[in-house]
Amino acid sequence: MNEPFLQLDPDEPFFHRMLTRPSPLPPAGLELGVMEVCHIRCPHGIVYPAGESYFCSLVWGLAGQFSLYVNDQRYTVRSGQFLLLEPGGILRVDADEEDNHAYYLLLDGPQAANVVKQSGFWSGTFPYSRPPDIWLDRIAQDIDTLKKQENLASIGHALLVSAFQDATHCAPDKMVWDACCFLQKNWNQPRMNVEAVLMHLNVSRSTLSPRFRKMTGKS
Repeated sequence: MNEPFLQLDPDEPFFHRMLTRPSPLPPAGLELGVMEVCHIRCPHGIVYPAGESYFCSLVWGLAGQFSLYVNDQRYTVRSGQFLLLEPGGILRVDADEEDNHAYYLLLDGPQAANVVKQSGFWSGTFPYSRPPDIWLDRIAQDIDTLKKQENLASIGHALLVSAFQDATHCAPDKMVWDACCFLQKNWNQPRMNVEAVLMHLNVSRSTLSPRFRKMTGKS
């Protein structure tokens, strides 16, 4: 039996096990693929130099802090946080502290961006209760077999859905979470404005505004 992908010696200061699909592209006809799965523990420094991102990034922070830069936007992920980045832009990844530890999964294919939207998510950092160790192990075991890509893509999609459910359960402020989800689903509607959000939540501006700013740092 193969050694578990997620097995890690807690006394080992550096660990990096990255498994990548043998083909640079998903098999023909497959709309969603699993490109890469990785378990990393590393010191301070650059993890991934700037390069074009054509994949969806799922990151589970376990210790320390990682910063992911997409164009001019910075996203950070720490222990107990799940980070999702939609495809597109120029991506760079840095490890910020002395001991940084995470799992990540990369999904690609023509439907990668749509799968993110269907899950309810958007690019950002969210709380999680526990990382999906068993399912990441499953992906790691089969990622080198192209004929299993469809099954792995289904697991990747399911991980997105379950991560959204987990983030909903763990959200520190349910009102702000509901407001963000409503905005994400309806941002392109012609009548979308602050009043529409307040009406949806049945709250006043004075109630929502300070809580929204406190949780998101935005008005």
